[in-house]
Parts: sequence; C-alpha cells; structure tokens
Amino acid sequence: MADTIPLVELTPNEDFIDVYATTGLPVGTALLLQVFGGTKIIAVLQAAQPLIDARNVIALNPDGNGFIPVSAGESGLWVRSTQVARLAVQDNS
Repeated sequence: MADTIPLVELTPNEDFIDVYATTGLPVGTALLLQVFGGTKIIAVLQAAQPLIDARNVIALNPDGNGFIPVSAGESGLWVRSTQVARLAVQDNS
C-alpha cells in the first residue's frame, strides 16, 4: 500500500523545488503525484535543479482524475508553479 506524504506546498514563481528532498523519500523511488489548487504545476525529471526557463518540462494538470506516475529510478524530480498550488505525493514502490 502506498504511503501518503504531506502535501508539497508551492509558492508562485519561486525556484524549482526538489520533491524527493522535500518529502524525505530516497531519490529514484517510484511516485504517484496529484495536483491540487486549480493550477498546473511544471515538473522536470533530472538530477540537478533546473533553470527557471527550463524547456524539458512536463505539465501536471489539476484534473482530479487520478494520479500521475513517476517511474522508479528517476534521477530527480523538481516542481514549480506560477500560482499557489499543492502537490500530493505517494510512495509507489
């Protein structure tokens, strides 16, 4: 059964936040993500903190229709938003 971690709170227009460091989960853990707050979250899968204008982004939308999987073995997961947003993270290993 997946463990639910407290919501990751995103402040508008700040630097990317390291999801693994924020949640305390080991880098590379398989995750399930769900967006709350009515705005999309920008995510980047890479080890180092991305630049604000990163081009290799994934848009996580708040559709409320389930979870977005992150595969085991990823080298890092970074997120940011242009509006207040919350991200639910579950350990899916």
